[in-house]
Amino acid sequence: MDLHKIALDGRFVCLEPLEERHRELVRPAAQHPEIVTVTTSTLGNLYDPYIDGALKRSDAVHELAFVVFHKASGRYVGMTRYLNIEEAHKKLEIGSTWYEPSVWAGGYVRDSVIFSIVDTHWPAAKAGLEKRLAA
Repeated sequence: MDLHKIALDGRFVCLEPLEERHRELVRPAAQHPEIVTVTTSTLGNLYDPYIDGALKRSDAVHELAFVVFHKASGRYVGMTRYLNIEEAHKKLEIGSTWYEPSVWAGGYVRDSVIFSIVDTHWPAAKAGLEKRLAA
């Protein structure tokens, strides 16, 4: 698993590896009290320590943090991360994900869901996801 700090460009959003230059660009998205119900608080004076921690841990070996750029609005609307990266097992988790409420689709769910896709199943899973996104 060779992870690099590269942008992941999709149809609706672009995930950009978190850099110091994003601090003020994503701050407005983080200042919604509704977000606190689903993630670590990013409100007010807790925002800078949150970003400091994400930058410190985002080494593409243990974690990799991304900011979410919403193409339609031209704004940064949230963050997500690769977590618990395990090179030996070619495994990682996706989490610490939050979006500003304006891009929520009908609310939020606080439960965790775990999916596992092995490399031989990825082509079919990818085709299914692309079909859903194209609809």
